[in-house]
Amino acid sequence: MLKLYHTALQQPSQNTSTKFCLQCQTEKPLNQFYTEKSSKDGYRNHCKKCFMLRSKKVIAIQLPLFAFSKICSKCGIEKPLDQFYPQPNGLFGCRANCKQCGNKRTRERQLEIASGEVIQVTSKVCSSCKQEKAMSEFGNSRVTPDRHTARCKKCLNKYNRHYYDTHRTQLNAYHRAWSTIPEVHERRRDYGRMYDRTHYPEKLAKRRHLRATDPAYREHESQWHAERLVLKRDEMLATQRRWRKENALRVREYGRRHHAQRRSPRVDKINYVRVLQQNDGYCYICAKHILPHHKIEFDHIIPLDRHGPHIESNIAVTHACCNRRKYNKLLSEMTAHQRRGPDDLPPNTQVQ
Repeated sequence: MLKLYHTALQQPSQNTSTKFCLQCQTEKPLNQFYTEKSSKDGYRNHCKKCFMLRSKKVIAIQLPLFAFSKICSKCGIEKPLDQFYPQPNGLFGCRANCKQCGNKRTRERQLEIASGEVIQVTSKVCSSCKQEKAMSEFGNSRVTPDRHTARCKKCLNKYNRHYYDTHRTQLNAYHRAWSTIPEVHERRRDYGRMYDRTHYPEKLAKRRHLRATDPAYREHESQWHAERLVLKRDEMLATQRRWRKENALRVREYGRRHHAQRRSPRVDKINYVRVLQQNDGYCYICAKHILPHHKIEFDHIIPLDRHGPHIESNIAVTHACCNRRKYNKLLSEMTAHQRRGPDDLPPNTQVQ
């Protein structure tokens, strides 16, 4: 036996809270060792530092950063990197075996499945609860031979929840630091907006159900809105003003539709941009052009007071002064003087 191990074997530690590392020959606390179920004391014989020095991760880091060839793990032939399929977590970003060996193994596997020699596995024993369950009870995995996780979904969720509860502070600090990166923040914001748009009906139904059945949720939601209103009141008001200014036609459409719902038997959603394009920039009452300095309004051809519908075909663009003169009359009931148009336009500027 080598002298390197004699000291550790002849001088065992009397303290159960420490252990000798066989690599660096130093007595260290047990929290400096990784756990291992197969050992007598439940810990590895090498400390974490020595174990990491011998691990494949450190070896991979010490490899050259740039390479143009690699040895295939199947045929043992050194080949260029373009002869390997890409794999992000593999050595030099490639798989261990070359494309030729991988394709050969894939064809053999397909022939075995076609001939019926391969038995399709329909169940598996969970490594945590030791119960045999159907393969549908296990999650997908790319690293295991059967392409399924070792733990079932129930045990895996339980393990993940326990890990998060025990490392909550460290994980939250890591995620906060990671989220401060501008690119990451922008990517997460775009993904959240896309997710909200695609799952809006589901989230809305869930919130309504919780409001109706859970008093604690209602209290928490009202408290959250009150705190947000106090902290970001000025920011929210500025955002609302900016949106109203940029979407003036939409704001007008909301107000007109709400007003028409109480007076008209039929109310549709109006696209006022399309109405502007259809009128070609002239007023339908006076038949004169609408100049840039004129104030425009949208008028119901058949007024709502006379049970006219709130639809696009019943709405036209007018001068503000022409709309005031028309009021709730039909176009045929207006006099020529009432249809004279703005006073700053000459009488011979009618659109032919």
